[in-house]
Amino acid sequence: MKIITAALFAFLSSSAYGEDLHFLTEDYPPFSYTEGSELKGISVDQVRAIMDDIGVGFTLEMQPWARAFSLAETTRDTCVFTTGLLPERKAKFKWVQPLVLDIMIMVRKAGQPFAPKTLDEAKGFIIGVHRDDSAETYAKQQGFPQLDSAPSLEVSLKKLLSDRVQLVIMTKTTYENLRQTGSLSKPSSIWKAHGPASPATFKFRTRL
Repeated sequence: MKIITAALFAFLSSSAYGEDLHFLTEDYPPFSYTEGSELKGISVDQVRAIMDDIGVGFTLEMQPWARAFSLAETTRDTCVFTTGLLPERKAKFKWVQPLVLDIMIMVRKAGQPFAPKTLDEAKGFIIGVHRDDSAETYAKQQGFPQLDSAPSLEVSLKKLLSDRVQLVIMTKTTYENLRQTGSLSKPSSIWKAHGPASPATFKFRTRL
């Protein structure tokens, strides 16, 4: 079981509150998502609360995760959230963490006969991962040979339900949110039409 420390947000540098900070996030309910034109979510609320408390100007914007992370790596006063604090990332940013304790799980389409119980068993399946996400990094480090990298969780879930991948990695909080709402980032019949996905027995822990 792997422990990963994740942060509320990370940024390349700041100008001692002389400039607004620009926050980038992805569509990843319930941590961050849009409702109409408004950006909402657990992590979004915490960023707003922190910034309002310290009285620093800021902007919030949703981007594909790989682009958001790249911009945070290369652009001053630019932050990305919520992201995993992995050893290879630690020196690249200044970190604000942790947010919450969560569990990463592998999810399968309902009705599938397989249920891998170990990492080695899971390596025999095609795994949907979020591009440049900490789960993708961890899976690569563990030698998973069949990773399908997608730009968003929604794309991975569509592949799961159309049998293009066999398992998808996500947080347990996100999984429970999808089950409760029956939707992704917008009204959708994916979960209602096909039934909820079923969590496999494999899991590892991550601090968010």
